[in-house]
Amino acid sequence: MIKDNHIAVLGLEKAITAAKKAASFTRKIEVEVETVDDAVRTAQMGVDIIMFDNMTVNEIQKAVKMLEEKGLRDNIILEASGGISIENVDKYGRTGVDVISIGRLRTHRTGLISAFGLFQGFEDSRLYRKE
Repeated sequence: MIKDNHIAVLGLEKAITAAKKAASFTRKIEVEVETVDDAVRTAQMGVDIIMFDNMTVNEIQKAVKMLEEKGLRDNIILEASGGISIENVDKYGRTGVDVISIGRLRTHRTGLISAFGLFQGFEDSRLYRKE
């Protein structure tokens, strides 16, 4: 994964180029982006996964639309991450991304399990810990 600190040191293009040289063909290259323009530039360089980091719903929708318009959307996995909670996950789910990461999942798993009706009987399992 190419994170913002890698990009700050090397620049976007150099960080992606270095990752492609170092990665084997079995590895996917994921790049963290914070702007629509960076998402497009990243897609044009042929990465496998773009992670929209701390971007708003509107920014992500704009990025997805632009990627589609430029014919860059089909071969890339798009992930939304940062600032996403149980309360707003539905809005991010309608942006066109493939994956949503919720960092607060561990501390709010009971609510998420209830919200999605996951794991019926989970509360009775030995893995469940009521907090």
